[in-house]
Amino acid sequence: MIKVNLSESLSNAADYTKKLLSRAGDVIILTILAIIPIVNLVIWGYGGRIIKESGSSDRPPKLERYMDMFVNGLKALVASIIWAIPIIIIAIAIMAFASIPLLIALSGGLGNWTGMLPMDQMGNWTHIGELIRQGMRPYGGLLLTFIPAMLLVIVVSIAIGLFAITGIVHMFKTGSFGKAFAIGEIHEIISKIGYIRYLGWIVVAIILGTIIAIFSRVPVLGWIIDAFLSVLLVVFLSRSIGLLYDHARGTAPPPPAPPVSGTIPPPAITPEIAPSEEMKKTGDEGKALFCPYCGTTNVLKAKYCIKCGKEIPKI
Repeated sequence: MIKVNLSESLSNAADYTKKLLSRAGDVIILTILAIIPIVNLVIWGYGGRIIKESGSSDRPPKLERYMDMFVNGLKALVASIIWAIPIIIIAIAIMAFASIPLLIALSGGLGNWTGMLPMDQMGNWTHIGELIRQGMRPYGGLLLTFIPAMLLVIVVSIAIGLFAITGIVHMFKTGSFGKAFAIGEIHEIISKIGYIRYLGWIVVAIILGTIIAIFSRVPVLGWIIDAFLSVLLVVFLSRSIGLLYDHARGTAPPPPAPPVSGTIPPPAITPEIAPSEEMKKTGDEGKALFCPYCGTTNVLKAKYCIKCGKEIPKI
Protein backbone atom coordinates (compact mmCIF):
# COMPACT_ATOMS: atom_id res chain seq x y z
CA MET A 1 0.00 0.00 0.00
CA ILE A 2 1.19 3.49 -0.83
CA LYS A 3 2.33 5.45 2.21
CA VAL A 4 0.62 8.81 2.47
CA ASN A 5 2.43 11.34 4.64
CA LEU A 6 -0.01 13.84 6.16
CA SER A 7 2.64 16.15 7.63
CA GLU A 8 4.42 16.48 4.26
CA SER A 9 1.13 17.26 2.51
CA LEU A 10 0.27 19.93 5.07
CA SER A 11 3.77 21.43 4.90
CA ASN A 12 3.64 21.53 1.11
CA ALA A 13 0.18 23.12 1.26
CA ALA A 14 1.46 25.83 3.62
CA ASP A 15 4.32 26.73 1.25
CA TYR A 16 1.89 26.62 -1.68
CA THR A 17 -0.49 29.04 0.07
CA LYS A 18 2.38 31.46 0.79
CA LYS A 19 3.02 31.68 -2.96
CA LEU A 20 -0.51 33.00 -3.46
CA LEU A 21 0.21 35.82 -1.00
CA SER A 22 2.92 37.07 -3.35
CA ARG A 23 0.18 37.82 -5.90
CA ALA A 24 -1.59 40.63 -4.11
CA GLY A 25 -3.96 41.35 -6.99
CA ASP A 26 -5.29 37.79 -7.06
CA VAL A 27 -5.69 37.75 -3.28
CA ILE A 28 -7.73 40.97 -3.36
CA ILE A 29 -9.99 39.65 -6.15
CA LEU A 30 -10.56 36.35 -4.37
CA THR A 31 -11.32 38.13 -1.09
CA ILE A 32 -13.92 40.35 -2.80
CA LEU A 33 -15.50 37.33 -4.49
CA ALA A 34 -15.63 35.51 -1.14
CA ILE A 35 -17.73 38.33 0.34
CA ILE A 36 -20.46 38.28 -2.33
CA PRO A 37 -23.16 35.62 -1.80
CA ILE A 38 -23.59 33.08 -4.62
CA VAL A 39 -20.69 34.64 -6.47
CA ASN A 40 -18.47 33.17 -3.77
CA LEU A 41 -19.02 29.77 -5.41
CA VAL A 42 -16.12 30.88 -7.60
CA ILE A 43 -13.89 30.28 -4.56
CA TRP A 44 -15.08 26.67 -4.40
CA GLY A 45 -14.35 26.34 -8.10
CA TYR A 46 -10.89 27.82 -7.61
CA GLY A 47 -10.29 25.22 -4.90
CA GLY A 48 -11.41 22.58 -7.36
CA ARG A 49 -8.90 23.80 -9.91
CA ILE A 50 -6.16 23.59 -7.27
CA ILE A 51 -7.19 20.01 -6.51
CA LYS A 52 -7.17 19.07 -10.18
CA GLU A 53 -3.72 20.58 -10.78
CA SER A 54 -2.15 19.53 -7.48
CA GLY A 55 -0.06 16.80 -9.06
CA SER A 56 1.31 18.88 -11.90
CA SER A 57 1.94 22.36 -10.50
CA ASP A 58 3.69 23.86 -7.50
CA ARG A 59 2.01 27.27 -7.79
CA PRO A 60 -1.63 28.35 -7.36
CA PRO A 61 -3.40 28.58 -10.73
CA LYS A 62 -4.02 31.91 -12.40
CA LEU A 63 -7.40 33.57 -12.04
CA GLU A 64 -9.10 32.94 -15.37
CA ARG A 65 -12.22 31.30 -16.80
CA TYR A 66 -14.39 32.57 -13.94
CA MET A 67 -17.56 31.00 -15.32
CA ASP A 68 -15.91 27.56 -15.30
CA MET A 69 -14.91 28.09 -11.67
CA PHE A 70 -18.46 29.18 -10.80
CA VAL A 71 -19.98 26.10 -12.47
CA ASN A 72 -17.53 23.80 -10.70
CA GLY A 73 -18.28 25.50 -7.40
CA LEU A 74 -22.00 25.00 -8.04
CA LYS A 75 -21.38 21.30 -8.74
CA ALA A 76 -19.54 21.00 -5.42
CA LEU A 77 -22.45 22.68 -3.62
CA VAL A 78 -25.03 20.35 -5.21
CA ALA A 79 -22.90 17.31 -4.38
CA SER A 80 -22.59 18.51 -0.77
CA ILE A 81 -26.37 18.91 -0.45
CA ILE A 82 -26.98 15.42 -1.88
CA TRP A 83 -24.47 13.91 0.55
CA ALA A 84 -26.12 15.82 3.44
CA ILE A 85 -29.54 14.21 2.79
CA PRO A 86 -28.67 10.79 4.30
CA ILE A 87 -27.08 12.54 7.30
CA ILE A 88 -30.32 14.45 7.97
CA ILE A 89 -32.51 11.37 7.50
CA ILE A 90 -30.36 9.17 9.75
CA ALA A 91 -30.09 11.89 12.42
CA ILE A 92 -33.87 12.35 12.53
CA ALA A 93 -34.43 8.59 12.70
CA ILE A 94 -31.91 8.09 15.53
CA MET A 95 -33.20 10.99 17.61
CA ALA A 96 -36.83 9.96 17.04
CA PHE A 97 -36.08 6.40 18.14
CA ALA A 98 -34.26 7.70 21.24
CA SER A 99 -37.25 9.91 22.09
CA ILE A 100 -39.82 7.09 22.21
CA PRO A 101 -39.20 6.00 25.87
CA LEU A 102 -39.25 9.62 27.07
CA LEU A 103 -42.43 10.46 25.17
CA ILE A 104 -44.18 7.39 26.59
CA ALA A 105 -43.10 8.30 30.11
CA LEU A 106 -44.17 11.93 29.73
CA SER A 107 -47.55 11.01 28.30
CA GLY A 108 -48.23 8.86 31.35
CA GLY A 109 -47.11 11.45 33.88
CA LEU A 110 -48.54 14.71 32.55
CA GLY A 111 -51.48 14.59 34.96
CA ASN A 112 -49.22 14.77 38.00
CA TRP A 113 -47.52 18.07 37.12
CA THR A 114 -50.28 20.21 38.62
CA GLY A 115 -49.63 18.78 42.07
CA MET A 116 -45.96 19.59 42.18
CA LEU A 117 -46.42 23.19 43.45
CA PRO A 118 -48.73 24.72 46.06
CA MET A 119 -52.00 26.02 44.65
CA ASP A 120 -51.13 29.63 45.53
CA GLN A 121 -48.05 29.44 43.28
CA MET A 122 -49.63 27.76 40.25
CA GLY A 123 -50.35 31.07 38.53
CA ASN A 124 -46.97 32.60 39.39
CA TRP A 125 -44.71 32.48 36.30
CA THR A 126 -41.63 33.02 38.48
CA HIS A 127 -41.97 29.37 39.55
CA ILE A 128 -42.23 27.90 36.06
CA GLY A 129 -38.55 26.88 36.13
CA GLU A 130 -39.04 24.99 39.36
CA LEU A 131 -42.14 23.35 37.93
CA ILE A 132 -40.17 22.09 34.92
CA ARG A 133 -37.30 20.84 37.06
CA GLN A 134 -39.61 18.92 39.37
CA GLY A 135 -41.63 17.60 36.47
CA MET A 136 -38.59 16.29 34.57
CA ARG A 137 -36.78 14.90 37.62
CA PRO A 138 -38.34 11.42 37.36
CA TYR A 139 -37.27 11.21 33.71
CA GLY A 140 -33.62 12.15 34.17
CA GLY A 141 -32.50 8.62 33.41
CA LEU A 142 -34.47 8.57 30.18
CA LEU A 143 -32.88 11.85 29.08
CA LEU A 144 -29.49 10.15 29.25
CA THR A 145 -30.55 7.97 26.31
CA PHE A 146 -30.05 11.04 24.11
CA ILE A 147 -26.30 11.08 24.83
CA PRO A 148 -25.46 7.85 22.96
CA ALA A 149 -27.96 8.85 20.29
CA MET A 150 -26.17 12.16 19.72
CA LEU A 151 -22.78 10.42 19.71
CA LEU A 152 -24.08 8.00 17.08
CA VAL A 153 -25.28 10.92 14.96
CA ILE A 154 -21.82 12.52 15.20
CA VAL A 155 -20.09 9.28 14.18
CA VAL A 156 -22.44 8.77 11.22
CA SER A 157 -21.97 12.41 10.16
CA ILE A 158 -18.17 12.08 10.22
CA ALA A 159 -18.26 8.80 8.26
CA ILE A 160 -20.54 10.20 5.57
CA GLY A 161 -18.54 13.44 5.61
CA LEU A 162 -15.38 11.50 4.73
CA PHE A 163 -17.12 10.00 1.72
CA ALA A 164 -18.60 13.37 0.73
CA ILE A 165 -15.27 15.21 0.81
CA THR A 166 -13.46 12.43 -1.04
CA GLY A 167 -16.28 12.20 -3.55
CA ILE A 168 -16.09 15.91 -4.35
CA VAL A 169 -12.30 15.68 -4.71
CA HIS A 170 -12.76 12.65 -6.98
CA MET A 171 -15.26 14.67 -9.02
CA PHE A 172 -12.78 17.53 -9.50
CA LYS A 173 -9.97 15.14 -10.40
CA THR A 174 -11.94 13.17 -12.97
CA GLY A 175 -14.15 15.98 -14.28
CA SER A 176 -17.25 13.79 -13.84
CA PHE A 177 -20.09 14.81 -11.52
CA GLY A 178 -21.17 11.18 -11.14
CA LYS A 179 -17.79 10.28 -9.63
CA ALA A 180 -18.77 12.28 -6.55
CA PHE A 181 -20.99 9.31 -5.64
CA ALA A 182 -18.85 6.38 -6.84
CA ILE A 183 -18.93 4.64 -3.46
CA GLY A 184 -16.53 1.82 -4.35
CA GLU A 185 -13.85 4.11 -5.79
CA ILE A 186 -14.25 6.57 -2.93
CA HIS A 187 -13.85 3.81 -0.33
CA GLU A 188 -10.70 2.60 -2.06
CA ILE A 189 -9.20 6.11 -2.01
CA ILE A 190 -10.02 6.62 1.67
CA SER A 191 -8.54 3.21 2.54
CA LYS A 192 -5.29 4.06 0.79
CA ILE A 193 -5.06 7.44 2.49
CA GLY A 194 -5.88 5.85 5.84
CA TYR A 195 -8.81 6.74 8.09
CA ILE A 196 -6.53 7.98 10.89
CA ARG A 197 -4.66 10.32 8.53
CA TYR A 198 -7.92 11.50 7.04
CA LEU A 199 -9.34 12.24 10.49
CA GLY A 200 -6.12 14.10 11.27
CA TRP A 201 -6.68 16.25 8.19
CA ILE A 202 -10.26 16.95 9.32
CA VAL A 203 -9.04 17.94 12.80
CA VAL A 204 -6.60 20.41 11.23
CA ALA A 205 -9.42 21.82 9.08
CA ILE A 206 -11.70 22.21 12.13
CA ILE A 207 -8.98 23.95 14.16
CA LEU A 208 -8.19 26.39 11.36
CA GLY A 209 -11.90 27.02 10.77
CA THR A 210 -12.39 27.75 14.47
CA ILE A 211 -9.51 30.24 14.44
CA ILE A 212 -11.05 32.02 11.46
CA ALA A 213 -14.41 32.12 13.23
CA ILE A 214 -12.74 33.80 16.21
CA PHE A 215 -11.13 36.45 14.00
CA SER A 216 -14.47 37.06 12.29
CA ARG A 217 -15.78 38.39 15.62
CA VAL A 218 -13.41 41.36 15.45
CA PRO A 219 -15.54 44.54 15.39
CA VAL A 220 -15.94 46.41 12.08
CA LEU A 221 -13.23 44.56 10.12
CA GLY A 222 -14.21 41.05 11.15
CA TRP A 223 -16.11 40.25 7.95
CA ILE A 224 -13.17 41.31 5.77
CA ILE A 225 -10.72 39.28 7.86
CA ASP A 226 -13.08 36.33 7.64
CA ALA A 227 -13.24 36.53 3.82
CA PHE A 228 -9.47 36.91 3.47
CA LEU A 229 -8.63 34.01 5.79
CA SER A 230 -11.35 31.84 4.25
CA VAL A 231 -9.70 32.20 0.85
CA LEU A 232 -6.36 31.10 2.30
CA LEU A 233 -8.07 28.19 4.06
CA VAL A 234 -9.68 27.00 0.82
CA VAL A 235 -6.31 27.14 -0.96
CA PHE A 236 -4.54 25.33 1.88
CA LEU A 237 -7.13 22.57 2.28
CA SER A 238 -7.55 22.07 -1.47
CA ARG A 239 -3.82 21.68 -1.98
CA SER A 240 -3.35 19.30 0.97
CA ILE A 241 -6.32 17.05 0.14
CA GLY A 242 -5.30 17.07 -3.52
CA LEU A 243 -1.84 15.79 -2.60
CA LEU A 244 -3.30 13.12 -0.32
CA TYR A 245 -5.51 11.99 -3.20
CA ASP A 246 -2.59 11.91 -5.66
CA HIS A 247 -0.46 9.81 -3.32
CA ALA A 248 -3.35 7.44 -2.67
CA ARG A 249 -3.99 7.00 -6.41
CA GLY A 250 -0.31 6.75 -7.22
CA THR A 251 -0.42 9.81 -9.48
CA ALA A 252 1.80 12.10 -7.41
CA PRO A 253 5.02 13.15 -9.17
CA PRO A 254 8.05 11.33 -7.69
CA PRO A 255 10.43 13.48 -5.62
CA PRO A 256 13.75 14.31 -7.28
CA ALA A 257 16.51 11.87 -6.41
CA PRO A 258 19.13 13.42 -4.10
CA PRO A 259 22.56 13.82 -5.73
CA VAL A 260 25.19 11.35 -4.60
CA SER A 261 28.03 13.12 -2.86
CA GLY A 262 31.29 13.17 -4.81
CA THR A 263 29.81 12.07 -8.15
CA ILE A 264 29.10 13.97 -11.34
CA PRO A 265 26.09 12.97 -13.43
CA PRO A 266 27.18 11.73 -16.85
CA PRO A 267 26.18 13.73 -19.92
CA ALA A 268 23.39 12.36 -22.06
CA ILE A 269 23.88 11.67 -25.75
CA THR A 270 20.90 11.31 -28.02
CA PRO A 271 21.12 10.10 -31.62
CA GLU A 272 19.70 11.55 -34.77
CA ILE A 273 18.71 15.10 -33.82
CA ALA A 274 18.34 18.07 -36.10
CA PRO A 275 21.91 19.44 -36.53
CA SER A 276 22.67 23.06 -35.73
CA GLU A 277 24.94 25.25 -37.86
CA GLU A 278 27.74 24.75 -35.34
CA MET A 279 27.34 20.98 -35.55
CA LYS A 280 27.57 21.12 -39.35
CA LYS A 281 30.82 23.08 -39.15
CA THR A 282 32.39 20.54 -36.77
CA GLY A 283 30.95 17.51 -38.54
CA ASP A 284 28.89 16.41 -35.48
CA GLU A 285 25.59 16.24 -37.31
CA GLY A 286 24.46 12.90 -35.93
CA LYS A 287 24.74 13.41 -32.16
CA ALA A 288 24.60 16.10 -29.50
CA LEU A 289 26.05 16.40 -26.02
CA PHE A 290 23.78 17.62 -23.24
CA CYS A 291 25.13 19.50 -20.25
CA PRO A 292 24.37 17.50 -17.09
CA TYR A 293 24.05 20.72 -15.08
CA CYS A 294 21.64 22.83 -17.14
CA GLY A 295 20.53 20.49 -19.93
CA THR A 296 21.72 22.71 -22.76
CA THR A 297 22.52 21.05 -26.10
CA ASN A 298 26.19 21.28 -27.06
CA VAL A 299 28.23 19.91 -29.96
CA LEU A 300 29.69 16.48 -29.40
CA LYS A 301 33.28 17.77 -29.09
CA ALA A 302 32.40 20.58 -26.67
CA LYS A 303 34.50 20.80 -23.53
CA TYR A 304 32.54 23.58 -21.78
CA CYS A 305 28.80 24.24 -21.85
CA ILE A 306 27.88 27.15 -24.09
CA LYS A 307 25.25 28.31 -21.58
CA CYS A 308 26.46 27.73 -18.01
CA GLY A 309 30.17 27.55 -18.82
CA LYS A 310 30.82 24.46 -16.71
CA GLU A 311 33.11 21.72 -17.95
CA ILE A 312 31.20 18.81 -19.45
CA PRO A 313 32.52 15.48 -18.14
CA LYS A 314 33.43 12.93 -20.78
CA ILE A 315 32.04 9.40 -20.75
